[in-house]
Amino acid sequence: MESESSRDSDKICYQKKPARKSGLAAVNLRELIWTRKDIILTTLNTLVTFGDAVEIYLPGVITQSASSELGVSLRGWRLHDRNGCQQCGENTYSGAGASSCTSCPDGKISAAGSTSETDCEYAPCSAGDYMTESGCQQCGENTYSGAGASSCTSCPDGKISAAGSTSETDCEYAPCSAGDYMTESGCQQCGENTYSGAGASSCTNCREGGFSAAGSTSESDCGPEKRPTCNCWTAECGYCTNKACTVKQDHPNSGIEVELHSPLAKETVNTVVLYNEAGETLGNLQLSLRGIFLTGCVRCRVPPVLRRARNKEGITSWTLTLRGSVLQISIGGKVLVEKRLGAKCASQYEDVSSFAFHKMSCESSFSLVEGEMQAGAMVTAGCNNSCTSD
Repeated sequence: MESESSRDSDKICYQKKPARKSGLAAVNLRELIWTRKDIILTTLNTLVTFGDAVEIYLPGVITQSASSELGVSLRGWRLHDRNGCQQCGENTYSGAGASSCTSCPDGKISAAGSTSETDCEYAPCSAGDYMTESGCQQCGENTYSGAGASSCTSCPDGKISAAGSTSETDCEYAPCSAGDYMTESGCQQCGENTYSGAGASSCTNCREGGFSAAGSTSESDCGPEKRPTCNCWTAECGYCTNKACTVKQDHPNSGIEVELHSPLAKETVNTVVLYNEAGETLGNLQLSLRGIFLTGCVRCRVPPVLRRARNKEGITSWTLTLRGSVLQISIGGKVLVEKRLGAKCASQYEDVSSFAFHKMSCESSFSLVEGEMQAGAMVTAGCNNSCTSD
């Protein structure tokens, strides 16, 4: 029968040697063979030898079951396999005495060898994003960011950018509104006699002979030039007898057709003086909310349809047509008043070819059709400094 001591020696054989000067407890460990795997026992600051190799191990973890299997007292010892302690990899961490590494929370990273969850941080944000307490968020519109940013930078004044923009070069001026055009310093208004649509980089000139106000938005804004309705009832104009104060019209269908822009109200009487080819006065056409009058031929009330169509707050654009035996007043291309003249009146006005204005202030104007109308020398943009009826 084997002695108790021989049975113990089959399990494990070790001998504790005197401590070395280094302060390390030395253990001479012969090759240890167990039924499942090799075991090396170490303590903190313990020098362990096996075979010809010498290694120093940091503490590991010992379980009670391992202690029972070995049949020896392992209090204060730590269990390691032959590889000893291994450093935790990237995006993980461990505390002292750990037997495994803990992964960082989703979306966070850490360097190899991290020791606690506080070492886990969100990865630096990509360009176009910025760091928040809950991770990377995309920069909003009209801002941008570079890689690793903790905040977004606003675009310069007047410029915009899409969400997620990555640099100031992504900031551009907003497309211009219709009537403006893009320059290096932003949107500028188109000048007179030009126009532009939305997002234009330049202004388009009106067709030859066309005129438009600054900031016009389409070719339809390019109409005839507007001149003030200069008052002919002045000494300089010979009280409406001087041809220099008249406008001659060579309409393809004869007669006259003139677009006026003036208030239509009870207090305002729009008076158009009519002339024949020789410059002789034929009569006056007068329009106000009090009525419509054509010298010697027409005297009637203003119909409700015209009252409704006028601009009650200011200037109304209306067209006077006198051709053959028909008198018409139109607004927006729609004929609202039409009067047929009797034979005598038709004969009186059949040669009408020129017109002038009386009792109409400088806020009123008419459209001077290029190539069809010839304005007299006194019918200028300033009405020769005398365009009111005072």
